[in-house]
Amino acid sequence: MVPSSPRLQIRLYDKASIYQYFYQYQFRRGIQTLINTLSLGFLAFMFLFFLFYAIAVKQTLYTLYSLYLLMALAFCLTMWNELPYHAQAFMYSIFGLRYLLNETAVAWMFAVYILFADKLLNMSSQSRWFGYFLQTEVVLLFVYGVIHLVVKAAGAHGAFFIMQSYFYFRVIFMPFYIFIILFILFRIRSPLKIFFLIANIFLLAGVVSSIIIDYQDGVWHVRGSDVHPGALLQAGIIGETILFSLALGYNNILIHRQRDEHRKQYIEQLQENNRLIENERQVLAQRVATARQEILAQQQQIEARKVKQLQAEFDGRIQELTLQSLEAQMNPHFLFNGLSAVRDLVLKNKNDEAMQYINTFALLLRTSLINNRKPSITLQEELEATTHYLQIEKLRFGDDFRYAIKIEGQLDLTDIEVPPKLLQPVAENAVKHGLRHSLKNEKRITIIISTDAKRILVRVEDNGIGLRASQIINARNALEGTHLGLKLMKERLDVFNQQHGTHITMDIKEILTAEQLVEGTCVSIYILEEHDVKKDIS
Repeated sequence: MVPSSPRLQIRLYDKASIYQYFYQYQFRRGIQTLINTLSLGFLAFMFLFFLFYAIAVKQTLYTLYSLYLLMALAFCLTMWNELPYHAQAFMYSIFGLRYLLNETAVAWMFAVYILFADKLLNMSSQSRWFGYFLQTEVVLLFVYGVIHLVVKAAGAHGAFFIMQSYFYFRVIFMPFYIFIILFILFRIRSPLKIFFLIANIFLLAGVVSSIIIDYQDGVWHVRGSDVHPGALLQAGIIGETILFSLALGYNNILIHRQRDEHRKQYIEQLQENNRLIENERQVLAQRVATARQEILAQQQQIEARKVKQLQAEFDGRIQELTLQSLEAQMNPHFLFNGLSAVRDLVLKNKNDEAMQYINTFALLLRTSLINNRKPSITLQEELEATTHYLQIEKLRFGDDFRYAIKIEGQLDLTDIEVPPKLLQPVAENAVKHGLRHSLKNEKRITIIISTDAKRILVRVEDNGIGLRASQIINARNALEGTHLGLKLMKERLDVFNQQHGTHITMDIKEILTAEQLVEGTCVSIYILEEHDVKKDIS
């Protein structure tokens, strides 16, 4: 007996039931559609905004952030998205492209993320080996993304490599990612670190919640609505990008606040300089008047002659101070410190030390004016001017500051021609950027002059904080600068060599101990003897 075939059951719906079915379907997808629409729209808007901003300001930080937003947008497009009407049809039309870029977008997003975090928090300059580690991570992530893109483009969608790499990539990368976060938390110093850490909390919350839902039911039911795990991951990415945007905004606030503060300090220093110069003029005028009265009381006959002489000295002193002030405007901070030191000594009733400071300070300015009028001076003259400067710093800093000048071998410094201001700016730069920030009890500068068969070597060594540490401090203070600048000095040496047929070069490096610890900075100046220069030219 042949069994009867099963009956086909067809259920018919009326128009109201059909509308009710579509309404319920749309209601179940409501929250999913809202999250997907807002996430993709927000990322697209932020990408376009920061892209145009990066083009306008031409800064690497904003360029990297624009690339990160682009990769995040590409990654979100590869997820399951519920979008309204034509947008959903467009997502179905690019399904193949979405699958092709899925893993590549993840890898490249984290690669650009690492570059952006390094630039934002200035991590490579704080730890060299950590900077190399981050660069290696970026290269590996980029290569991994390229391999995935090439393999999928070749049509090997179900290859063993593709299936296994999804799991192993996350297992291997996650410990490195956690290590980066912990290193930033405990070792990196930056006012923007709190924004970065909170941003990663948002991202981790989205990742963990999406994994939990994916391993349970695959769908999160919220008040009758269905939410896929990718929507929670998108929400985490949106929270992260918002925190990154706030970090960039706060970074701009810090830069503008710092510039305003430096501008205010600079104006106050100029005003204080003018006030001190005016006080100096009044003191000199009072001394002239006192001397005039004393001369009248002692000897009426020579009164006129002495008064005229003192008046001439007063006028000459005023003119000299005016010229010296013009030159000192190249570094108003140095002039301000010098005059402030005189004022403090006078207030402490240390008149002898104040007079010694004034005499040394005036001698330095007078020597600078005389030397600057010459196309070249002897190494002996430059060494004397530098000695005046070091004496001033010694008077200003006291016993904490020491300097030494060593001349090795039989050298006649009066036969060696050099450009003016060869050594003094180097010593001044060592004090300002090396010793000023040092916490050592003894701050020391040593000038060593030696010679070998062909050249003369002048070394200026200090036991300050070192070159890299000084650069980090200057990077935090956007308006910090040097007196003449080592770059400007090298350019002056090039011009001097061309005009006088000499060969004077300069380099700078850190002084390291046997344990590779920074002990200070050494600026070396090489002066090739004249007959060797002619031999090289011939």
